[in-house]
Amino acid sequence: MINEEVLQVGVVGAVIEAQVVEWSAESNQEEVVDMSSATDLVMKVQRPDNTIIERTALLSNDGTDGLVYIATVEGDLTMHGTYMMQVSFTLSNGWSGPSRINSFEVEPNLGN
Repeated sequence: MINEEVLQVGVVGAVIEAQVVEWSAESNQEEVVDMSSATDLVMKVQRPDNTIIERTALLSNDGTDGLVYIATVEGDLTMHGTYMMQVSFTLSNGWSGPSRINSFEVEPNLGN
């Protein structure tokens, strides 16, 4: 999830947000992971040229909604195309690992 409808190359301060979910065999559907106890939150963003940005992620709210985010800084969105993102974390129950991979688009500017 991105807080902007369209991201442009070079945008600074855009929030890149992910909701961590898991498949529940019990309910046969995806369920939000409670991230309120999560530690070691890291979001990796892969640019279209396969270079990776790795940054500490923050909880968007209290964590019970599974939402985590980073805000873009200068040098993050350097090219247009499809970006991939993945969150890694550790939960209080001892589970540790990555989320599923999500993607978002970054549009070019005039002259790029």
